[in-house]
Amino acid sequence: MADKIERAEVVESGFTKGLTDLPYGLQVRDFRNALDALYDFFHAVNTALMGRGLEWMENLVRAAAVSNMVSDMASAAIAKHSNGLVLNRRHNGHPDLIPHGTYPDDKVEHGEEGVEVKGTRGRVADTHGARDNWVCQFNYKVDPEAIIAKRRPTIVTHIYLAHVTKELYRRNERKTELGTDTSTLDAAGMAVLRKGLIYQHPATPKG
Repeated sequence: MADKIERAEVVESGFTKGLTDLPYGLQVRDFRNALDALYDFFHAVNTALMGRGLEWMENLVRAAAVSNMVSDMASAAIAKHSNGLVLNRRHNGHPDLIPHGTYPDDKVEHGEEGVEVKGTRGRVADTHGARDNWVCQFNYKVDPEAIIAKRRPTIVTHIYLAHVTKELYRRNERKTELGTDTSTLDAAGMAVLRKGLIYQHPATPKG
């Protein structure tokens, strides 16, 4: 119970003060609930894995898979608690969160309204196409300590929410394993994203 209270205090202290003009009726509590869901998920899964003598999930699966889990869990938690956004019911549809009732059956392949949610261990997440849209990025950090007993839990270091345009992306020359092109926010795009800081873990620098 004590670490639950301590975690709540740390999470609360990291939110940017005075956030009121968020899109689609989003509120700070929606992101707070997403953080709780992510931390509860990692704790439950890793406790179960360690009970079987296995490594933490963050070390068992590829980094891209963990980033996808962070994105999916955060999207589901925000959709559950927000007043107006729901999960896009279209498989691989864009964006991840859409305003309820805007599209038939709450699903769309390429929608203009809503929020795309990304998780990344790096500074910025890759996307499969440059678009004009709202992006919510969860940056997280995995402790590289090899000895599990000394390892600190995975934390979300930053949450950003900003509206970016196609011109703020650069196309990557490299290919993914599936052979599809990727795009990443350029320096100007990163500057726009950073202005939309929602949360910064007290123990981590802005960036």
